[in-house]
Amino acid sequence: QMHAYRLAKALSLAGYPVWMYRFDYGKKPYGATHADELRYIWHIPGQLKGHNIDTVLAKKIHHDWVSFIKGENLSNGGWPRYDNHNPAIKVYNRNTTVEHLSGVYDDKAFPSSVFILKQ
Repeated sequence: QMHAYRLAKALSLAGYPVWMYRFDYGKKPYGATHADELRYIWHIPGQLKGHNIDTVLAKKIHHDWVSFIKGENLSNGGWPRYDNHNPAIKVYNRNTTVEHLSGVYDDKAFPSSVFILKQ
């Protein structure tokens, strides 16, 4: 997460719009794991028969991502824009909420590098 927050901070400081989310929902004893949210994001009703997913949550996430792709105002749907003065993230779980972070972990001993492709 540290590197994702660093990138969000850099983009936000540069004036780019940023939205952050966390997927906490998981039916496993240890919660959600890497990429568990993908079948929720790309949810198409009736396509995942036999997969035990929360369809209400899947519809919510799918709707938010489609809205993001279309360039719609996500704040109207309860997903606030992330910025360094208001580091808010949408947390998808049984009860989807917005979390306003009091601080973001950033260990300077672990540098990171990223690149951004822009046309």
